[in-house]
Amino acid sequence: IADHCQRCAMTAMVLASEDKTLDFNKLIAMCLIHDVPECLVGDVTPGDRITKSEKQAAEKKAASLLGSMTGTPIESLFEEFESGITAESLAAQEIDKFEMLLQACEYERANPGLDLSKFFESTIPFFKNPIILRWLDQINKQRPNKH
Repeated sequence: IADHCQRCAMTAMVLASEDKTLDFNKLIAMCLIHDVPECLVGDVTPGDRITKSEKQAAEKKAASLLGSMTGTPIESLFEEFESGITAESLAAQEIDKFEMLLQACEYERANPGLDLSKFFESTIPFFKNPIILRWLDQINKQRPNKH
């Protein structure tokens, strides 16, 4: 979780430096905490047989607990991230997926013959930000198994 959130925050710094319409500090903070509730809840996957609403409720409760324990706005940042209604939350959601694709590209390079094209194909339509789309194009060019 920490590695993913840190890489997302670093990506947010670059994106917010290029896109001055984004709140630099809010975007970085959102990227730093967006998966922190998983520290208490765990990384729930589709195979875990938990409904989306149960997962959301557990993560919201964890964000609230972590926020109250630390005296930080984790809960409100987490809720904003999940809502996807602000420019920063939309950018953070795209950064979250972008980092996963970056990691998938790294897995492909480290494991000759591994082809994660289906993962890429299922995720790419999510992206709308022109800067992130440009970065994705660069990642795709570096993929060893690009078809």
